[in-house]
Amino acid sequence: MDKFTRNYSIGLALFCLFILFNYWIAGYDPRVSELNELLENDKILAEYPYQFHVISLKDNVAKLGTPRSFEAPAVKFLAMIYPALKNKTTEDPQLVIAQQKLANIQMHAKELILNQPDITEIHWELDREWYAKRGINFR
Repeated sequence: MDKFTRNYSIGLALFCLFILFNYWIAGYDPRVSELNELLENDKILAEYPYQFHVISLKDNVAKLGTPRSFEAPAVKFLAMIYPALKNKTTEDPQLVIAQQKLANIQMHAKELILNQPDITEIHWELDREWYAKRGINFR
């Protein structure tokens, strides 16, 4: 490799690393990491099969991932994490209990984040990544 090609390759690689580094820095929010650590270290949340997490934080509004929405009803999610509930009707006592537990866990996650002095509001967003890792994609 001649001197020009070598220097050009090194310069191009450094430029690419610079762009990637700036992209990483722009997308990284240490406060989001702190809030996620708070959620991860909570004993109640740690025992649940789904890990609630903060996706983003902007203007004191935390966006939290959730496994349920109009697109993904709680029944669908619960059948995934508790296979014994797969063919249960919505009135089945086991499913009702599982739905109530999910609601309580989600409320607990919300309260933990809202108890932070810099957070004034929570918005929920379907955790599409969680579903995608399990082969389910939403359009």
